[in-house]
Amino acid sequence: NALHEEPWKKLTSMDKVLNMDQMEDVRKMYDTLMAQMSEYQEEQVNKWCARVATISEVKLEQSLLTKEDDRLCVNFDPLLVRLLRETKYFLLLKVDVPELAAKIFERSDTYRTWISSLDLICTIYNKIKKNILPVEEPLVKDKLRAVEVLLDRGMQELNWRSNIINDYIREGMEMVQEVDSILSTIKGNVAATTSILKTMEKNVMFDRKEGKTYTFEELKESFSALIQQRHSEIRDAGKEITKLLSSSNRVLKVSKGVPQWRAYVDYFSNIVIEGFSKAITCTIRHLLSQIDPAIMSKQEIPPAPLLEIQLELIAPDIVWKPDLGEVPEGMGVRDLVKLWLMSFMEIGGLMKRLDVGEGNYTKELEEDYDVYDAMNQVMEVTLVNEQQCEQFKEQFSKFDYLWKKDLHTALQEFCDANGTTLPDGTKEDPVLAKFEEEISVYKSVSAEVSALPSSITINFVKINAKPLRTALTTWASKWVHLFTHHLQEKVVSSIGELYEFMNTSNDTLDLKVLGEVDEDAQEEEEAPHKEEGGEGEGEQEDDPDKAAKENEEKRKALYDIMSCMRDVRKRSDRTDLMFEPLKDTVALLHSFGIQMNDNVLQQLENAEFKWKGLKKKMLNRREQLTSLQQAEAIEIRRKSDAFNERVEDFRKFFQRSAPFAVPNFVSGPDAPTEIKLELVRPAYQVLDQFHHGSVKNYPSVTAIIAESKQLQEAQELFELFQSDYIMLQRCSEELLHLKALWDMVGAVMYTFVDWYKTPWEKIDTDFLMEETKKLSKDVKTLNKAVRNYEVYRQLEEACKAMLTSLPLVQELHHPAMRERHWQLLMQTTGKAFVMDDKFSLGDLLALELHNYVDACSEIVDRAQKELNIEKQLKKIEENWQALDLVFQPYQDTDIMSLIVDDIITEALETDNLQLQNMSGQKYVQTNSMFLDAVAKWQKNLGTVDSVLSCWQDVQKKWQALESIFIGSADIRVQLPEDSRRFDVVNADYQELMRSAPDITNVVEACNLDGRQERLENMLSQLELCEKALQDYLETKRIAFPRFYFVAPADLLDILSKGSNPQLILRHLPKNFDNVHNLTFHTDENGEPTKAATAMHSGEGEVVQFAEDCVCDGPVEMWLQNVVDSMQLALKEEYRVAIVAYDDMPRTQWIFKYSAQNTIVVTRTFFTQEVNEAFEELEEGNEDAMKAELDRQFAQLGDLIDTINQPLDKLDRKKLITLCTIDVHARDVVQRLIDERVDDSMCFPWQSQLRYFMNEKTRSCQVNICDAEIQYNYEYVGNCGCLCITPLTDRCYITLTQAQRLVLGGAPAGPAGTGKTE
Repeated sequence: NALHEEPWKKLTSMDKVLNMDQMEDVRKMYDTLMAQMSEYQEEQVNKWCARVATISEVKLEQSLLTKEDDRLCVNFDPLLVRLLRETKYFLLLKVDVPELAAKIFERSDTYRTWISSLDLICTIYNKIKKNILPVEEPLVKDKLRAVEVLLDRGMQELNWRSNIINDYIREGMEMVQEVDSILSTIKGNVAATTSILKTMEKNVMFDRKEGKTYTFEELKESFSALIQQRHSEIRDAGKEITKLLSSSNRVLKVSKGVPQWRAYVDYFSNIVIEGFSKAITCTIRHLLSQIDPAIMSKQEIPPAPLLEIQLELIAPDIVWKPDLGEVPEGMGVRDLVKLWLMSFMEIGGLMKRLDVGEGNYTKELEEDYDVYDAMNQVMEVTLVNEQQCEQFKEQFSKFDYLWKKDLHTALQEFCDANGTTLPDGTKEDPVLAKFEEEISVYKSVSAEVSALPSSITINFVKINAKPLRTALTTWASKWVHLFTHHLQEKVVSSIGELYEFMNTSNDTLDLKVLGEVDEDAQEEEEAPHKEEGGEGEGEQEDDPDKAAKENEEKRKALYDIMSCMRDVRKRSDRTDLMFEPLKDTVALLHSFGIQMNDNVLQQLENAEFKWKGLKKKMLNRREQLTSLQQAEAIEIRRKSDAFNERVEDFRKFFQRSAPFAVPNFVSGPDAPTEIKLELVRPAYQVLDQFHHGSVKNYPSVTAIIAESKQLQEAQELFELFQSDYIMLQRCSEELLHLKALWDMVGAVMYTFVDWYKTPWEKIDTDFLMEETKKLSKDVKTLNKAVRNYEVYRQLEEACKAMLTSLPLVQELHHPAMRERHWQLLMQTTGKAFVMDDKFSLGDLLALELHNYVDACSEIVDRAQKELNIEKQLKKIEENWQALDLVFQPYQDTDIMSLIVDDIITEALETDNLQLQNMSGQKYVQTNSMFLDAVAKWQKNLGTVDSVLSCWQDVQKKWQALESIFIGSADIRVQLPEDSRRFDVVNADYQELMRSAPDITNVVEACNLDGRQERLENMLSQLELCEKALQDYLETKRIAFPRFYFVAPADLLDILSKGSNPQLILRHLPKNFDNVHNLTFHTDENGEPTKAATAMHSGEGEVVQFAEDCVCDGPVEMWLQNVVDSMQLALKEEYRVAIVAYDDMPRTQWIFKYSAQNTIVVTRTFFTQEVNEAFEELEEGNEDAMKAELDRQFAQLGDLIDTINQPLDKLDRKKLITLCTIDVHARDVVQRLIDERVDDSMCFPWQSQLRYFMNEKTRSCQVNICDAEIQYNYEYVGNCGCLCITPLTDRCYITLTQAQRLVLGGAPAGPAGTGKTE
């Protein structure tokens, strides 16, 4: 108001204004306005005051804290803030405020303090929730849970009027700050660890000096020093990381064994592993920047090559120094790269594992994909670099023939390939042009090698190829020298050889021959003779030996001169043509800078002139000796004719006496006709005599061939026809063949004789067979010419006989052979021997087994078959000795019960079949010993089979009848005669079973005298008792037909306990579909009487009887009472349910009655409703069937809603069954609509099961097609319904038709198609 009055006071203080005429109107207007404003103000203040109460009451009751968007925040309502602000302003305006507002305003500072503190708590908590990791949360779970419990109090219990807010804030602040401090510490430790790992990543483990290219050793030493330093740093860093983790553990105050801490350690370990991984990959990236050409090419200044290696020639290979790849000593480039990578990976082993304190992180790093991929990149770059280096090496490798090929061998091959063969068989050197071509090739190779680069840089490797290039140039020079030196030697040797030949030939042509007179010498000799008179003749007569010697020398001189003329004649053409090539060779060598010796050049200049002089001298000398040549030629012809006769005679003698066959060189009455070891030495003696001795005054083959060669040489010298003496050549060849043949005979026979000494027990026929095959193969490798010799044929037969006999020996060595078989073998071969320790292979082969192959095989086969029979009989005997009958007490009595193991049954079947098969074998039929043994076992096992079968039958029948005839007085009364018969058998059986365990062996026990007859007698008596009992049971089944479906044992139990209904209850499911129990009245002692009031299904459903069912008297009678009570109960319930269906909602009605009647009544009403719909259709209501369908849908909807509500097990199962039935009913109606059916007699409706209530009998009836079946009211309980399919409908039709026609039926079809329903 003061604010409003201030302007008015100023206005009224002005006199001029007060004197104005309009002032009165203004005053009135002011008063009016002020009154209105005061009224408005008062109204607004009153409203505010009223709102204050509401706000303060409601907003101050709000919780201190709340959550918005999953964030914790202070829950101080903005209206309260507004209230405090408005109160402040009202107080400043001196407006009276309500007491409540004033009190609230008085605490505004308190609220502000609380809000600030709570906001700080919320901020810290929100930060914790935002930043806490899943792995950290379990570590502070308890503390965080305590914080959350405290905060929950602020959201649920405490409000702004609470008296403990200050304590709450203090406690909350302490708790959130403690959790925040813990998390800050462990997160700080993680950050510190990450920083340490970042430092590792930054300090790479590979470095180099910029621009420097290292040698292998320098690079290896540099890396070794750096990696040791880095490993030391990483080792220290690992210890620091371990301390940080321990610090976190101390702050958290948790046991190191708890799962939460182990999980956190795993998280921490993963950070370490990731850090190690990044450190390795970062180092590898740096390494790749120095070796990967793709990365190096992108750098502004590509780095210099990292490593220098050399290419050297160390024959026979070009090698790298150091090696590019991997070498055992680990000194290769790839070894070095692998060493780097291994050193990088070793950092995982420098730190102990954080989780277990032992071991390291090497395995994790090896499995890390990034590390693996980075290492693969390095190896790929290294391998690619290797390939490129190898490609560079290949341009040198193509010259490998320079050092790999032997120089002299290559020269020889060159001469052989390009030279020509002369008529005399010698090899002429290739033409000079070929040599010039080869020399030029190697000169060009030398030039090509010199042009190759001496060094090259391939990626990170600098290759120094200078040593290799120098070596290749040297080798090319060696090849040039090889061919030039050969030409030089050829010139020198050719000239030297020619001059030597010419000097020798001149001296030979100057010799004097017998019959030639030298005139000059004759004149010189005549003069002294004349002076001395007759002295000379006397001296000549006095020295005849000297004259003869001189004549022989002169005669030999004739042959020497003829030999010389032959040699000149043979080489004349070749020598005439050699001078020009030699001069060309000298010129060629000169062109390659090689000078010949001056003496050699002088000899080459004069050689042609001297050669022509020699030929002329030869012709002159030939004319001089013409007469002497002719005379000597006649003498040579004479000798040749005589020698031919000698050769023919020698050939005939050689064929008779040489060892082509045994009789040729041994004779006498005891002389062998087949080859033996003792014949080898005489054969060798004959062969030696023919080779270098004499045989019966005949010379050796060597001597007579030498004579023929001398005669052939004389024929050649005097230009006569040369005889070839083919017979002597054949003798020489056959002598060699015979030597090889008898060598083979000796080897084979010596081997065989050595084998003959082998004792019988040590014979290794497989080894002998292999060796014999080798010997046979060696025999066949002999020259084909020997195959016509008798000795070869006998040797081959001996090998074949051995190959035939050894398999027989192997067969006879079979362990199945017995003395009777050896006797049979002696009879077959007609030879006797003794089988003792001295018996050997030779004794057996002496039987000539190869002549009795079939007989021996048959004997061995017989022995083997008989051995199998022996083993089978022995096995049968051993088996049955080990098989025993088992006896155990019968139902805690002293009477034993027989247990026949399945093994005995199987053994009976198997061994009987085996004995039957054996009895038909011929070796059993022909051997009385085997025949008796087989017959004995057949008899024993037959008895075992019969006795055991009879024994088990007796035991089974006795056990079944014992409780009946002994324990049931009713049976004994009904069957007195059979009871007495059973008593006799019982006594005999008990006596038998008490004594039976004394002998447990199966064969012995079953073959005891009289046991089989005793058991058979018991069995016959028990069968009589059993038949009488069956006749008795049949009378009971006739009385109560349901007993036909009960097993005889159960039926006997029922009959024997029929007077006590409580003992019969367990048999009810065997007589009824689903009646499992009965409820009885109890007497005053609480004991059940014999009056039943209700029946129970297997599912636990209970249906009350319409009236009590008396369970007294014969069991078949009172069980029929139960049947009648069951049917009556269901029939009465059906009638009641039919009436009640329309009296209450269906959803209530379905819980009132048993599941069976609920389904039956539902289906009855469904049939009635569909029939009514058909009637309405006939009356013209076309929507009648659709209305029925709508009803079905509505019922299903209600049923589904009911099912979704809480239900007990039985009700839920009942409703699910009803739902299945209703779904089928809905489908039937839908099909009727779809097929436009308008008549109730149509097949789609007639083929359905239709339930009616018979108006006359008031009972249920089921119709389908033309079958009308009365409902039997057999209680089926709450068994459920699986599904109803089209196959189910077809089964209904088929089975009901079969029932109508009194026939049987069985549903069939795939699984899950509705057969069970």
